Amino acid sequence: MKKITVFILTLVIALSITACTDTAPAKVKPETIGTTAFTGNQFSINGTYHTVNDYYGIEDSFVLELHDKGYNNIDIYDTRDITENLLASRIEDNGIIVERAIGIVTNAERQGDGKILNAIDGYDYISYNGVDFQTYDGTIILTYLVYNPNTTYTDDIIERYDFCLDREFED
Repeated sequence: MKKITVFILTLVIALSITACTDTAPAKVKPETIGTTAFTGNQFSINGTYHTVNDYYGIEDSFVLELHDKGYNNIDIYDTRDITENLLASRIEDNGIIVERAIGIVTNAERQGDGKILNAIDGYDYISYNGVDFQTYDGTIILTYLVYNPNTTYTDDIIERYDFCLDREFED
């Protein structure tokens, strides 16, 4: 009886160890809803670095919403990390590329002009005309741009989501 118990116990332990090991090939990505690269929440506003509200909770909810819409293999990049090569090769990677832009309204009167705070200099204009909440000069807005996964056009954005991130800097 002891031999049978020891055998069953050994079998259970061996099966549990086997089930816990990674047997997938190295090139297969693990199943995840998405990946993000958090870069912090300090930005230069009028020449001085300020800390703005973080976006982690908003981003978690946003990724879950995209997943519920049927989007899988979601990769979120800051605006400064988006490259033409990345966008042109998105079909090959079988992923959904989402751009995270954190910006500030610079002229709420003139069609919601804004400046992207996490962009490379010279590529930092954004319009907040048409957002579904009130904006003022200084409103910090978090924008997600979802690129069409079926094309390689670098400007083929199929969905845009805007969230009010911080009102501390409003005039």
